[in-house]
Amino acid sequence: MAQVSSNTINATMPAHFIIYENSSLGLQIQYPSDWKKVEGTNNLTFHSMSQNSSSPGHALHPQLHILVKSHNGTLSQAAKELVNNYTKSVPAFKLIKLTPANANGLLSEMVLYNYTNRSSGFAKGMDVILTNNESNYYISYKAGFDAFSKFLPAAYNMINSVKILAAGGLGYLGPMVSSQGPSSRFDPTNFAPNLLVALLPTFSKETIQQFDFDSMSADDLVNLFSGLSPQDLVKVFNELPHNKVVSLLNKIPVDSRSSILNNLPINERQLYLK
Repeated sequence: MAQVSSNTINATMPAHFIIYENSSLGLQIQYPSDWKKVEGTNNLTFHSMSQNSSSPGHALHPQLHILVKSHNGTLSQAAKELVNNYTKSVPAFKLIKLTPANANGLLSEMVLYNYTNRSSGFAKGMDVILTNNESNYYISYKAGFDAFSKFLPAAYNMINSVKILAAGGLGYLGPMVSSQGPSSRFDPTNFAPNLLVALLPTFSKETIQQFDFDSMSADDLVNLFSGLSPQDLVKVFNELPHNKVVSLLNKIPVDSRSSILNNLPINERQLYLK
């Protein structure tokens, strides 16, 4: 069968997320139930159908597009080629960030940028590139300026839920599955920051306050807070209510908590020491 979609709910994701599998593209993804799915030959697009998904006027509605292309070269080369193509063809393209990242246990390259959509005006985009060393998966989230940050947590959850088939179709790649090569699987000895570490500093105050940190495990919180720079850690902690930060820190083992707090300036550290 070319594709299979399911309404099965994954307990580790928000309750309104749906699991979707596409055997032709060799991937599985979870997406919000109020987003519309459009399938293509070698691509897949999800559109937000929320009435609050754009600003007044003709701002670009949030959308997440997945394009599958033949693998050629490294992920880093693919990302640089993508940026080069955008620079040449996308109006007012401005690169904000280009970095390796760990997306759901897989090495990836993340490209964050601003640009002008020809029909909708100013917009922002984020592309994440994954590979199984046979195919590259270009996952692109775009939205108008105002909507981008608001819907970024949903886009992050979608991207972080993606599973891609190993070369030869031998099961999905993941942190506990043998990869077809070092460029496709996250290697803790070759450090790449968690995707959320790369994204969180770009969140608005409202988005940080609305993000569901409570559903994160202690290990995930340790990886997140340890991965942030001291400056970004201060920003995130200052954007959250004090009691929320204390509650999150209390979920973390004492040794790890002390290590995280030691990354803060002394005056900030004192706020969270008991």
